[in-house]
Amino acid sequence: MSLSDTGRITCHSGKVKGSDQDGKSDSPTISSALDWLAAVVTHIPDKGQQLLRYYGHYSNVRQAEKKRAAEAAQGLQTTAPAPEQDDDFRKQCRRNWARLIKKIYEVDPLICPRCRGLMRIISFIEDPPVIKKILLHLHLWEVPKRSPPAKTPPRNFFYDPDFFGGLTS
Repeated sequence: MSLSDTGRITCHSGKVKGSDQDGKSDSPTISSALDWLAAVVTHIPDKGQQLLRYYGHYSNVRQAEKKRAAEAAQGLQTTAPAPEQDDDFRKQCRRNWARLIKKIYEVDPLICPRCRGLMRIISFIEDPPVIKKILLHLHLWEVPKRSPPAKTPPRNFFYDPDFFGGLTS
């Protein structure tokens, strides 16, 4: 890393010259001082946050490479599920989801309410802010307006100090 008089920082990677692994170049990176500082600061965790990153030999990529090399040395192959098996499993899960919704709400979720045509599931959206944004755009986000609680009538009671006088000994 070197700082020039123009306020630009040149960072050199620790890679050996000429080793263009995974399409990454070993040429130096030139950036402004503020951009470099922002990139470095992103590695500092927020207060109270625990941050654990593995670089180099301990990274997930290197661990997977070591595992594949060990299996290749033993003559084993990694057995990934066949794509058609995965697709069949996912289709079965989708069918079960639609069947349970139909059973509970007595409405088939895969039938279009307008044209009565058959629909299919493309994906599930699970992020609450995204769901809210979509429903607000479609004017389907209804927040019930509650009326304020009814006012209770004032209690008209009087305090008689002699009432409890005979109860104590």
